[in-house]
Amino acid sequence: MDVIDSLKASYLGEGLSNDEMKSIAALARVADKKNKELLAREFDETSDLIVILEGHANVETRDGGQLAEAGPG
Repeated sequence: MDVIDSLKASYLGEGLSNDEMKSIAALARVADKKNKELLAREFDETSDLIVILEGHANVETRDGGQLAEAGPG
């Protein structure tokens, strides 16, 4: 699934025109992450928005406690 299809399938794309979705897709960087690879660290400052296109990610605290599981969208 590409970025535009993912936006269309997500609440993030609600109300956006195709041109607006194309503008967002042009800014997107798609990264293929491996099992157990870190996406972000708790309390790190970032301006990134992480959108999962396929698969799942565990949301954990610094000490390894699981807060949630995130999936596509």
